[in-house]
Amino acid sequence: MLSLLLVSFYTESFLVLLSRCICNMQKVLQWIVIIIIIIINGNAATNDKRADRKLVTDSDSGVISIDCGVDESYTDNTNNFPYQADDIAVIRFGQTRNISSDYEHSNPGQINKQLKSLRSFPDGKRNCYNLKPKQGKNHKYSIRAYFEYGNYDNKNKVPIFDQHLGVNLWRHIQLIKVNSILRSEVIHISSTDTIEYCLVNTNQGVPFVSLLELWPLGDFNVYQPSLTLLTLDLKGRINLGGSKFDFIRYTDDIFGRSWLNRKIYDMNPKKTSLSINLDTLDNTYKLPIEVLNCAVEAVNLSSSLEFMFNHSKDEEYYVYLHFFDFLSNSNQKRIMNISINGPDGVTEPPLTLEYRKPTTIVMNIEKGNGIDNISIEATSDSDLPAMLNAFEIFRVIPETFLATQQADGKFLLL
Repeated sequence: MLSLLLVSFYTESFLVLLSRCICNMQKVLQWIVIIIIIIINGNAATNDKRADRKLVTDSDSGVISIDCGVDESYTDNTNNFPYQADDIAVIRFGQTRNISSDYEHSNPGQINKQLKSLRSFPDGKRNCYNLKPKQGKNHKYSIRAYFEYGNYDNKNKVPIFDQHLGVNLWRHIQLIKVNSILRSEVIHISSTDTIEYCLVNTNQGVPFVSLLELWPLGDFNVYQPSLTLLTLDLKGRINLGGSKFDFIRYTDDIFGRSWLNRKIYDMNPKKTSLSINLDTLDNTYKLPIEVLNCAVEAVNLSSSLEFMFNHSKDEEYYVYLHFFDFLSNSNQKRIMNISINGPDGVTEPPLTLEYRKPTTIVMNIEKGNGIDNISIEATSDSDLPAMLNAFEIFRVIPETFLATQQADGKFLLL
């Protein structure tokens, strides 16, 4: 009888212990499930934040594109470029405005959407964006600002103001007409981790900006005129041989450059339909296909390509001439003489173009000379007329200080 009682006691105890273990295991399993759900949701939220953060700050390439005056970041379907809003970072400074619908453009270089809004700065003498590219200091950048007044304030009077890069005067901003579009661009090697872009009130109207961009130029040996840290102000970037007068930038241009297509009537426009593979091409300046596949050619061997200018003698310049011969063959040579300001000006040794090989000639025009004209002509032993695809002209900006003064102005951290 005693043994039966002991068996019964131990059996009940075992069942109670087993029940408690099962209950505890269920609780443990419940907690494990809860933790797994939290981790999954946490990762999803983190991924969402990362995706959003990647859109509203800068892309993997380090490009910063700020659509001034908008309150939400977005990706433009016309060019697949991400644009960030400046409202959160600059809510204390400036005012967001929209241009009049009477002055909206249909397609000015695929930036018509970005030109509809702007940020104006009616208060303060100097207001600055403090750009922080991920590459940091000692790197080369293309910094661009676009402006369209568009009678946003109903005053029908275009303002005049200054644009600074740090403490250095970049240029005076003066649009020609109410509906004019102005692009301002510099090539800049930053000596600091941040780059100040500033608008300065000169008592001739309220400063504003429509679009602000920073594009890293990477480790490519482009726009590097000397060992000094020169800042270059773009005077003109012309793509030749196009079918119409147009302002455009191309999606395969990894530097995001804007090109002005020009049709010149006393030259022969040329265009090729041959396939061009940018991945295999030795293309130092990374020219887009649309620049490589069109050009202008002189009317004949005795004619020259002539481009007239009126650039001041008070400045120093760098001229970049881009060539890509898609017309030659193995039996014909294209050899050219190049001069700026005539045969007594700045000249280059005779240039022989190789078939389908991009070539860029860089010419320095020292202060005191200006630029009156660029002339390209075939030599006496050339089989083909002179030819040119595109050119760029930059002015050297005199530097006041190497680094920016962080204490100046109001800073809009981006």
